[in-house]
Amino acid sequence: MLRSCCFAVLGLSGLLVVACEPTLTPSGFDAQTFDISTTDTVTLPTDVTATADLSGTWVLVTDWSTCVAIGDEIELRNYELSRIQIVQTGVQLRETREDCSIANTPLLGMTTVVPPAAVASANPMYSTSFVPAQGVGAPYIGGVEVQTWGLKLANPETDAMPADANDPRVVDSDNDGHPGVTLKVGGVCDLYAVQRAIMVRSGSIQADGTISGEAARHVVQVPLGASQGFCAQPFSTVSNQTNNHWQLLRVDRQGLDLDIDGDGTVTCDEIVQNQAVFHPTWVDPDDTRCAAFKQP
Repeated sequence: MLRSCCFAVLGLSGLLVVACEPTLTPSGFDAQTFDISTTDTVTLPTDVTATADLSGTWVLVTDWSTCVAIGDEIELRNYELSRIQIVQTGVQLRETREDCSIANTPLLGMTTVVPPAAVASANPMYSTSFVPAQGVGAPYIGGVEVQTWGLKLANPETDAMPADANDPRVVDSDNDGHPGVTLKVGGVCDLYAVQRAIMVRSGSIQADGTISGEAARHVVQVPLGASQGFCAQPFSTVSNQTNNHWQLLRVDRQGLDLDIDGDGTVTCDEIVQNQAVFHPTWVDPDDTRCAAFKQP
């Protein structure tokens, strides 16, 4: 579940001062610093006329980048499609998010697959964002988003992560008989883990009616076991936030109209099955983007 937390609302120029970890890899990762800071704090106006009504159903296309230290620094990319239901009141956007699909690029020749039950286990999630002006170029100020897998936390943004599977806050959220969620690593073993991701998006309205921009994310993943031990071996990761990208595209009748069965609702299945209509432009991994993080 998503709740707002005690981070300042950030300006576009100061959003991406943050370290993050990849959402999914063949192992657990050490926690890293999550430091959001800015000198450009935004004060939301109360007397502005809101932009054209954005209420409706959208697809969120997110492309994350992380550098993983395995000898040299390797870029890992994580591709997500999410269904976003927006209800606009003035300059405020109340967003309900439902993750539809998650895919990863290979690491060490192995691709970590997130089964549909694991993807869906965090749904629904909630956040509040703002569009404090009108027209092309108007800023989109995203609310803090928190995604949890295999966890039942009283305060999802701030509670300490569990250390092992005996913690009562660990749940079998994909209902497969193993604690946390099960990630399929390279087709050779399973990793059982819990995970929390904290995300912030910032961007602007484009001429074609889409909304796009940059994003920051911090992920903490705790391995709880594996079908083979090497799945739980940790790797060092470094934020590559300048190469994170996202885009919101409207998919209801006022947009791309992906309601294929005509029942009045655009579902995750319709989004995933018809993504060729909006053809997300995934960025291929390129290790040269990680050269700045290479250890001497």
